[in-house]
Amino acid sequence: MHTIPVLGLLISSFIGLCSWFLFGFFRGVASTTIDDQLRMVPNQGIHHSALNALRYGLIVALLVGLGAWPLSSSWLSSLIIGLSIGLLAGLLNGGLACLRHSILRILLWHSGTIPWDYPHFLDEAAKRILLRKVGGGYIFVHRLLLDYLAILGTNELAGQRNAILSHPNTTTALLPCGHELHPNARFCSVCGAAVPS
Repeated sequence: MHTIPVLGLLISSFIGLCSWFLFGFFRGVASTTIDDQLRMVPNQGIHHSALNALRYGLIVALLVGLGAWPLSSSWLSSLIIGLSIGLLAGLLNGGLACLRHSILRILLWHSGTIPWDYPHFLDEAAKRILLRKVGGGYIFVHRLLLDYLAILGTNELAGQRNAILSHPNTTTALLPCGHELHPNARFCSVCGAAVPS
C-alpha cells in the first residue's frame, strides 16, 4: 500500500534532480565565440560549433531519456523523447550554424562560385601574394585588387563588363599603422593589423 507514494516520491526526486542538473549545465557552460585573432585554421569556428552541438545534444538526450524512462510506458518511447529533445538542444547550441554553413558551402560549390576545397584555394591565392593569411582568415594584400574584383563582380551581374573603374575623391581616415581605414574593416587591408575599436 505504501509503494505508490514512495514510487511517486522517487520519480519526482529523479525528475527534479535531472532538471536541476540540466539547468546548471546550461547556465554553467558559456557560449562564447572565438575572436578573429585567435582563429588559427580555417573553419575553426564551425568545428567548435559542431563539437558544442554534439556535446550539448548527447548530454541532454541522455538526461532527458533517463528522466522520461520512469514516466513512459516503454524504454523505446523514453529513447525517442530523449533523442528528440537532445537533437533540438544540439541544433540550438551550434548545430544550426553548422547546418547553415554546410548548406551554403554546398550551394556555392554546386553553382560553381567556389571550389569544393575552399581553404586550399585560399592558401594558393596567399602563396601567389594575392591574399595574406591573418589568423584563420584571409585579407587582400592591396585594396585596389579588392575594389577591382568587387566592381568586376557587380558589373558582371549587371551585364556591364566594360565599366571603367572610378574612385570618388573623399578624405580618408588613417589607422595607427598609417594605412587607410575602410568601412566595416576589422583588419588593415595592407599589413593585417587589427583595427582598434
